[in-house]
Amino acid sequence: MENSAINENMSKAVTNLLSKRELIDNIILMLKQLYEGKIIRVKVDLSNDALYYEGLVDEVEVKALRELANNELVDVEIYDRVVSCPKCGSYRVKVRYVCPYCDSINLEKTRIIQHVACGFTGSEYAFYAKGKFKVRICPNCGEEVHREGIDFIVLTTMFQCLKCGRRVAEPGIKFVCDKCGHEFSIYESNYIPLHSYKISELGKVVYERNLIVVALIEEVIDKYQFEKIKPPRLKGLSGIEHEFDIIGKRDTLTLLIDIIRAHEESKMLSVTVKAAEFLAEGSGNVYYIVCYEELSPILSMLTNNPKVLMIKIEQELKTFINNFEETLKKVLGLGKERRE
Repeated sequence: MENSAINENMSKAVTNLLSKRELIDNIILMLKQLYEGKIIRVKVDLSNDALYYEGLVDEVEVKALRELANNELVDVEIYDRVVSCPKCGSYRVKVRYVCPYCDSINLEKTRIIQHVACGFTGSEYAFYAKGKFKVRICPNCGEEVHREGIDFIVLTTMFQCLKCGRRVAEPGIKFVCDKCGHEFSIYESNYIPLHSYKISELGKVVYERNLIVVALIEEVIDKYQFEKIKPPRLKGLSGIEHEFDIIGKRDTLTLLIDIIRAHEESKMLSVTVKAAEFLAEGSGNVYYIVCYEELSPILSMLTNNPKVLMIKIEQELKTFINNFEETLKKVLGLGKERRE
């Protein structure tokens, strides 16, 4: 049995998303893509000096993603961070190593080596006589030092300050903004998190159960004063209990409603069983409404049954919901006029 808190969160999330009707098509499409494994990451576009959402093409998609995040249908995680200028906010930032003693940027990375023959140890920079020699000359004995591991061994790597002459294992770090020229320290920098977005466990449940489409359909049957049966389960002629996405009752009329995705073959097969169970001769005033993404051969088998009403789920949900309402009006014998 599901935790009541999870059900409450799902209901709240769906209600919130339905309040964003102008985004609903984008929200459902994005939820589908995320369910299929898509991960959206925020990245830095240095050419435009701005952050962007990888794979999203316009602001509407960004708003849809944010709505999913706000309603906990996607998990938001920090996967990286970038430095930006504290003065102008630019991401075009250069890194400078500085000497912690004299603040000079004139540092040379150098290896600390030992001359095997005489045992002298010093910076490789010193063996080149601070850049005057093209070959290594031992400052102690004057012998040329050629072969690593034979003539000399490497002990470690350090930074040599060419201004004050001191060596440091770790230099200081400063940043310079390439846009405004502002120089700043690591403590003054903006350290901006970059987020990734992937579907959450709650989002998977909402997608798998078609809860957004279910809620839109329920709005229509509420409008025509149908009582929703919760949970939507009903025993067929065989005595076996079957589950639907929605069951609505109004007087003697019963609506059985299922939503079928293109890849849900097992659910497609189940509708043929349900049709036999609930639409046999003498079954009463029962209609089975099948809302489908693609009309498969299995679903086509039901199109000749007058009590099976097939409605294609259009890309624009508004069109689909309008088609559903028109179908419901026909079932109620209202034609194009709504009964008050």
